[in-house]
Amino acid sequence: TTKDQLIKAATDAANNAKEAIDQATTADAIKTAQDEGTTNINNVTVPSLEDAKKAANKAVDEALTAQTEVINKADNLSDAEKKDLIDKATAEANKAKENIKRFNLEGKVIPVLSNGIDDIEDDVDIITICGMGFYSVEAILKNKDLSKYDKIIIQINKHTELLRKWISDSMYTVLDESVVLDEGKFYEIVVFNARRTRPLDDMEIEYGPYLLNKKDETFRKYLEFREKKYLNIYEKTHTLESREKIEEINDIIGKIFGGN
Repeated sequence: TTKDQLIKAATDAANNAKEAIDQATTADAIKTAQDEGTTNINNVTVPSLEDAKKAANKAVDEALTAQTEVINKADNLSDAEKKDLIDKATAEANKAKENIKRFNLEGKVIPVLSNGIDDIEDDVDIITICGMGFYSVEAILKNKDLSKYDKIIIQINKHTELLRKWISDSMYTVLDESVVLDEGKFYEIVVFNARRTRPLDDMEIEYGPYLLNKKDETFRKYLEFREKKYLNIYEKTHTLESREKIEEINDIIGKIFGGN
C-alpha cells in the first residue's frame, strides 16, 4: 500500500462522513454519521515496519518462486543447468532482501519480477537502470512508450556514447549528466526523457552535452584519465586516431577549465 493510497482512503472516509452528516435529519443521525466517519478514518492504518518487512520479503519470495517454476519447466536445460540457474536466482533474491534491510527501505521498495519495465506500475514516473551494458539497456527501452516517464536515469558500465547516440537518434531530450568516481572507477550517468528535441552533434554524443558545459572537477579527472589512456596507445602505436583524440581532449579541457 502506497502513501498516496492511504491518504486517498482517509480522504474518502472523511468526505463520506461529511456527506452523511449533511444528509442527516436528526441529532442522533448526525452523531451516528460522525461516529462511523471517525471509525472509518481510524481504520485506515499505516503498515508497521514489521508488516513492511514481511511484504518486501514476500514479494521477493514470490518472484523467486515464479522464476524457479520457469526454470524447472524449461525442457532445453539439463538438471545441472536448472540447479545452477535456481541457485543464482536464489542468491539474487537473498541479495535483494539484504539490500532492502540494509538501507532501511522496507515499505519504500517493492521488488518486482519483470521482463525489463513491462510490469512496472503505471504510477511510476522515474526509471533508473544501472550497472548494465548498453545493448541490455537498449533492449529494455526499445519500442517502449517512454513518454509517461518524467525522467529516465541510466548508468551503463562503458560506451556511454552509444547510449547518447541512441537517445539522439530517437530525438529524445538529455536533461542532465554527471560523472562519478567510485573506488577508482569512473561512471557516467545520463538523465533523459522522451520529449522531442534536436539531435546531438558528434562532440555531444562523445562527451555529453551537459558535461561539456559544466565546470565539474570529476569530469575533468575523467577527461585526464581518457587522455592518459590515449597517450599510452599513441606511445605504442603512433596512430593518427589516438593523436587526434589527445588533441581533442586537451582542447575540451582548455575550453571548459581554461587549460589550468
